[in-house]
Amino acid sequence: MPETTSETPTKGYDWIKVFKLNSQPNAITFPTLPDVIVYFRMIIALGYGISLGHRGQVGGVGIMFGINCITFIPIMYLNFILNANVDSYTSINFVGLPNAIALMLLIWIFMFTLEHEEDELALVSALVNITVMGNNESAPIVIEDSFTAPPVETEF
Repeated sequence: MPETTSETPTKGYDWIKVFKLNSQPNAITFPTLPDVIVYFRMIIALGYGISLGHRGQVGGVGIMFGINCITFIPIMYLNFILNANVDSYTSINFVGLPNAIALMLLIWIFMFTLEHEEDELALVSALVNITVMGNNESAPIVIEDSFTAPPVETEF
């Protein structure tokens, strides 16, 4: 078994450093901190994506707040809780950010689709013009477009 020095921390030592207040990790004492931050961002993205999907959130506000949470909560954790030397790492502030945002959007779409199965079936049947069966009766979906644009008057 190889000897453990301050240059080669063990896995148990890594997790102690993750949860220890004001541990001041740097690239030499804790080289796997970027991996831990990636996992932290993925957990935030998973939880926030589930929350968006169950609440039925639509629009850009949920996406922007999710991006802010995924980006800035780990940065604040590094600076205020761990007091990490972020300058010793290469781009630790934004490591894993695109992957976490993609995971949040994927989970949000998946959960939203699970919560709105009737709307999905209505859309599919309208797109392929299939009769939706309900209560042993067939009821075709009718989409009416009764809107007519008023004539445009120009000076020419």
